[in-house]
Amino acid sequence: MNAPLPLAARPAPGLKFPTRLRPCFPLPPALARAAFSLVELLVVVALMIVLIGISLKAFRSGMSAASPTEAANLVSAAVLTARSQALTLRTGSRIVIDGNYDASQPDRSLRRVQLERKETNGPVDTWVPAGKALALPENVFFATDYSTGYTEPQPKKFVYEFDKAGRLIVPANQEARLVFVVGFRDPAGVLQTPAPMLPKRNGFIIRKAGRVTFFENPAQIVANP
Repeated sequence: MNAPLPLAARPAPGLKFPTRLRPCFPLPPALARAAFSLVELLVVVALMIVLIGISLKAFRSGMSAASPTEAANLVSAAVLTARSQALTLRTGSRIVIDGNYDASQPDRSLRRVQLERKETNGPVDTWVPAGKALALPENVFFATDYSTGYTEPQPKKFVYEFDKAGRLIVPANQEARLVFVVGFRDPAGVLQTPAPMLPKRNGFIIRKAGRVTFFENPAQIVANP
């Protein structure tokens, strides 16, 4: 049997001990239950993890959508057009890749390809645009560290030129290699190609006679010495 309560601890007749403490005034409904339960916190954390995962997946999908192969196809068509133009018009023809970085036009540098033809006015030769400039796919850049065979006059341009016989003009003992990579520019305008993106590159070789050969495997593309 339980021991009887001391007289000082006994409730007055007709009174009961309160089972829980209640505020002395009613709370508004919005504040009546302001705390979260453990289950609710776990649900919120799970939702945050799902949203972060979706965001990362969307970011990776956007980067993977940037196709160096698409860029290689686009520029190789411009190369073949330049050679055909040289043979048809019996004049010099070339493609020019803009290498100057301008903060006001950041999408031009290493992403803009212009087809040009040579016009002779007396003793002076000038190069004029032959059609509208091409833009590489988003997040794809011309890779100067992997490409070879270009001439680089001032202002800074990467030039692949055909003579009037349709032969490619290349520096001695070099092949013309055009490579494109996935990357992005940091706030300072420097091109960045993080390690996970390095396999995302593709390109082709232009033979001296003008034939184009695509790389079969990105492992065939090595950086310039």
